[in-house]
Amino acid sequence: MNIELIRGKSSRKYMLLFLGLVVIVSIIISGAVSAAGLATSAQPKFHHDNNNTGQSQYKGAQTNSTKWIYSTGSSVDTSPVIGSDGTIYIGSFDNNLYALNPNGTKKWTYTTLGGIDSSPAIGNDGTIYFGSNDHKFYALTPNGRQKWNYTTGAPVESSPTIGNDGTIYFGSNDHKFYALNPNGTQKWIYTTGSYIFSTPAIGTDGTIYFGSNDHKFYALNPN
Repeated sequence: MNIELIRGKSSRKYMLLFLGLVVIVSIIISGAVSAAGLATSAQPKFHHDNNNTGQSQYKGAQTNSTKWIYSTGSSVDTSPVIGSDGTIYIGSFDNNLYALNPNGTKKWTYTTLGGIDSSPAIGNDGTIYFGSNDHKFYALTPNGRQKWNYTTGAPVESSPTIGNDGTIYFGSNDHKFYALNPNGTQKWIYTTGSYIFSTPAIGTDGTIYFGSNDHKFYALNPN
């Protein structure tokens, strides 16, 4: 048999094996990255996704009949988010973050020292992130226990966004925009000229977009 032909077939075999391994590793890495982002649920954050499209793949109610009403101790300025298990999370100006069951009964509440304007965001592991007017940003477990809190210089009314690598982005009334690691440590801070109420959006290339009361709109690199 032709020796060159045998060598050619062996080379192609090893090349196909190498390409197969590359594809498998790429899938594993891709899965590891996406696992650190938002929860897979109907509404994991304010405006649904990191592009802030506000679009869910689920059809809403088609009639105006009331299923249930839940009363808090003050105004509810936050938008609700929904966990992977159907739990509904809302903040109220009575200083509480509420976790409600899909039937409208209370699952648990977590009390801060200020009103809550910041709509929560839910991480892929179920962690609930939100800010409070007590100048703190919180991370809670799905059962309502505090994992950590991070202190800013003023109320946090901005709703957070979670990057695919798990970085949490939000603004504060102390004029600063924060990037925190999933364990609550500071990654970096960017200072603007005024309050930041804006909810960040993240582009497909990782660029972070947000507005400030200093009349400016910002685009930041992930670093």
